[in-house]
Amino acid sequence: MARELQRLALCAPYSSRTAPLDSFTGERITDDIKRQIDENTQLLGAVWDLEHAQAISRDQQTRQLVKSTADAAKIQQQDVIERILYFEYAKRPVARLPPLILARHQTTKVPIWAYIDRTWTSAARRERFTAGKKSWSFATKNIKAKQELAIDPVYIAILITLAQLRRRHDPQESKIHCVTLFVPEHESILKSTTAQLKSDTTIEPRKCQRLSKQTVTKLVQYTANIPHAYLQKLEEPYKFYNATLQVEKRTLPTNEPAKILAAMKTAFHGIDECWGSPLLAYNSKRKPLGELDLNTEDQKRETKRKKV
Repeated sequence: MARELQRLALCAPYSSRTAPLDSFTGERITDDIKRQIDENTQLLGAVWDLEHAQAISRDQQTRQLVKSTADAAKIQQQDVIERILYFEYAKRPVARLPPLILARHQTTKVPIWAYIDRTWTSAARRERFTAGKKSWSFATKNIKAKQELAIDPVYIAILITLAQLRRRHDPQESKIHCVTLFVPEHESILKSTTAQLKSDTTIEPRKCQRLSKQTVTKLVQYTANIPHAYLQKLEEPYKFYNATLQVEKRTLPTNEPAKILAAMKTAFHGIDECWGSPLLAYNSKRKPLGELDLNTEDQKRETKRKKV
């Protein structure tokens, strides 16, 4: 299977783009959205809990924020569940992906958007490495290396898998499937605070500047427009299809849930106007999906063939 995924990576170049949220005309913060936020105490509580959460529990708190926002959106015909998906190659599932939160249409079961965080992806990677008798330090080093990439290869696989599921319900060759993935990013910053020190020699207390670490969480929205031909490339890897994958990245502040709610509504209604200015273009020979064999696949690695 590793050879198959390597072949897939070689024939599947992708690029990443970024755009400011304001440039996306489909995500206007309407009065209705503002009212939905103000009237939902559970959502406001989730925002407060995330802002005051310790670093170790921020992924868990972000999940709660995402679920609360989806509930506040009150989108009819939308279910939000936890689910495990399988990446398909050559018309068969070849890799089990980490758990994720999936929003889908109630009737058709078509996926709308998904959410995943590093806790889930790292746990899946560590489980795979330990099952393969790799050391704990080896697994930790590999996980850290993936976090330093411009985009985690697992995120690419999830976006493709969402498009594969959508294509089953709409197999038109001219169709372009717009799929969305939400991922939290946590950043540790130094915050300057002013403190007063008591002094026995002066009348007025002295002031000094102190630096303290503070964790800030943002919700990253990855959106991909995936054409029908690109998915055919994965179904029939030995045929040539002229198609590429482009991924757009946006950053949503978690302390402004109205923007997150608007992004979810936009994903549900399938607005495809989602491209901005280029951020980064990858060489077509890069192997963005080559790591899936060891990171997400739930099967034993293929044994070496015996020489005859």
